[in-house]
Amino acid sequence: MSIINKVVAKIVGSRNDRLIKKLFKTVDQINELEAELQGLSDKELGEKTQFFKQQLEQQATLDSLLPAAFAVIREASVRVLGLRHHDVQMIGGMVLNDGNIAEMGTGEGKTLVATLPAYLNALSGAGVHVVTVNDYLAARDAQWMGKVFNFLGMSVGIVTSSMPPEDKQVAYACDIVYATNNELGYFKKTWIILFKKMKLLLLMNLLAEPCQDVVGQKACIKPLKLKKALALRKKTKHWPLLLFRTILGFITSFLA
Repeated sequence: MSIINKVVAKIVGSRNDRLIKKLFKTVDQINELEAELQGLSDKELGEKTQFFKQQLEQQATLDSLLPAAFAVIREASVRVLGLRHHDVQMIGGMVLNDGNIAEMGTGEGKTLVATLPAYLNALSGAGVHVVTVNDYLAARDAQWMGKVFNFLGMSVGIVTSSMPPEDKQVAYACDIVYATNNELGYFKKTWIILFKKMKLLLLMNLLAEPCQDVVGQKACIKPLKLKKALALRKKTKHWPLLLFRTILGFITSFLA
């Protein structure tokens, strides 16, 4: 860092300092709502979820709902678990919500912090995945934090390696899903199995003869047998591109 940059950082603060200062202003907005929420009954607090969803239907944005949603999930956590998000944990939640990485040490409340962006984004109805490192933590966190989400009318699913496919599908349909990174590849694995069963090419064949779907008037790709596909792989240096085109071609023909 040059001398000029150091001087500027001393006067106006570093980029990180300015970001944290801005986030603390949002924390102040969240804290201002605490007294009001404390005066609500459990039923009234739980109804806030439906209220937020209605606001989204009326063109509100998740960013505009963030202060109120964070305040609600904190109050729910206090009532259900006896745990209150600290101001710095609110900042961690906002950092995650912006798509950034929030580095936290052991015991600083990562599990609790994750409830903030998870609840906010689940309001959209698109579903939220909370990823952890093993099945034990996925199950523990879902059962622990799930009480807070259930209190607010959110459904919570758990996906572990020992679950049958049909149970995983049910879990994925929930508002918030706790899983490991390995299990989030579940549907990818299913597609690969489907490819093999139908003896379709896992490596796209540029040399495949085009065929014509006369009935649907749509072009399609003539699949090669697996043995021929492997032979093509040895002959070409562009097999990643072939793989991509194979998958794209199959999905296109499958959806047609």
